[in-house]
Amino acid sequence: MANGWSIIVGLVIVVLACVAGWFLPPKNETQAVWRSSLILSFASCFIMWG
Repeated sequence: MANGWSIIVGLVIVVLACVAGWFLPPKNETQAVWRSSLILSFASCFIMWG
């Protein structure tokens, strides 16, 4: 997978991880911090990799 498809597959995986990060953090007063941290971490890893 050394062609352009690896970027698309990576993007799909990151989007799925971000959706999971939106719906699966613990339900307490720090939920917004969890969501933000997870989504920003996944997006940053994708940008550094891609």
